[in-house]
Amino acid sequence: HILDEMEIMTLCTHPNQRRQGYGQLLLNQLFEYATTHQVKNIFLEVRADNIPAQKLYEKMRFHTIGIFNLLCLFF
Repeated sequence: HILDEMEIMTLCTHPNQRRQGYGQLLLNQLFEYATTHQVKNIFLEVRADNIPAQKLYEKMRFHTIGIFNLLCLFF
């Protein structure tokens, strides 16, 4: 992270392990780190056609800030 911002470059789970809460667990760990280090904004990009990931990020309180071929989200 840089100053009070962080960017998630890659978040993935093995196809056989999807929809079992691992993505949410990883994000919760990241949020703990962010809180400890005074991170105020977390950014990530997700493909516009990756609806399951978008739903996870919305559930985890990310917000859309731009739409290109990728959605740009922040927490």
